Amino acid sequence: MIPPIRDIMRILFLIQGFDTAASRYRVLQFLPLLEREGVVTVVKTHPRGLSSIASALSFGGYDAVFIQRKRLRGPARLIAGRTAKRIVFDFDDSIMYRNSLAESPDSRLRASSFRKMAGMCDSIIVGNSFLRDQTVPFTDARVTIVPTVVDVEKYGLRDHYSAPGGAATLGWIGAHGSIHYLERLKTALDRMHERNQGLKLRIVCDTFMKCGRMPVEERRWSMESELDELRSFDIGLMPLLDDPWSRGKCGFKIVQCLGAGVPVVCTPVGVNRDIVTHGVEGFWASNDDEWVDGVLKLAADPGLRAAMGQAGRKKVMERYSVKSAYPLFKDAVLCT
Repeated sequence: MIPPIRDIMRILFLIQGFDTAASRYRVLQFLPLLEREGVVTVVKTHPRGLSSIASALSFGGYDAVFIQRKRLRGPARLIAGRTAKRIVFDFDDSIMYRNSLAESPDSRLRASSFRKMAGMCDSIIVGNSFLRDQTVPFTDARVTIVPTVVDVEKYGLRDHYSAPGGAATLGWIGAHGSIHYLERLKTALDRMHERNQGLKLRIVCDTFMKCGRMPVEERRWSMESELDELRSFDIGLMPLLDDPWSRGKCGFKIVQCLGAGVPVVCTPVGVNRDIVTHGVEGFWASNDDEWVDGVLKLAADPGLRAAMGQAGRKKVMERYSVKSAYPLFKDAVLCT
């Protein structure tokens, strides 16, 4: 059992949003555990404009300020540096680079604001080793890797029943800003359906795409239906590019699927290689042929899906669960 915190602390958590996946899974699900140990938590979404300055002026009223992803700039950064007793910074994307849709990943403005933010922090939490390596040169703070995790107890195990003719549901869940990765698989998805017409693709998002042959089911994401949608997948998909932005991804789609006992096929980029061992919890796929082969193998064999899904759930329980990550989160937030 983790020993209780002796001195009562009051911490301000500035998050992206109460419905935002990164906030829910990287911050909010840990707070009841901190509160159980006597920490007083105050949670607010990031202020904008002049409100950022007013917010920074209030930092001195807390023992620590936890800032999720946002890089403080201008007057707000200067005020925060003078008023805050301790600043904890958390991020799970390559915020020092432009995203995968940009012509070039490099940005002087992003790099500069990131360096200044990292340099003023007392503790920094990142989602993977790539982000740690990008951060360490610019700070004297301790940099802690805390993966994006799930509460496994809430995830029921998928029953991979035998379906006639190799029928299977392929699943992709995510935000609209990432669906371009899935769009790059259209040719491979159509090839899969040509060889196995029992396949269909279920997209859980707020925006969707169409394929030429592969049937696509559109499911609008909601917090209430999220776990049921995950359990409806037979095979999870996580395609990526190999660029600085994608290397900063934390593989959360994979963690969610494996938490529900759903095996995955993924691009072996960044943390995806750590979460999925090729042939154990799923398959790696670096080109269309490998995507087609990996999906068809899993679609044809419910027993293989069940075995890989169970192996994935075991790994999530050991390395990507709230229980396994909370001690790291606690130590980083409290700067112990």
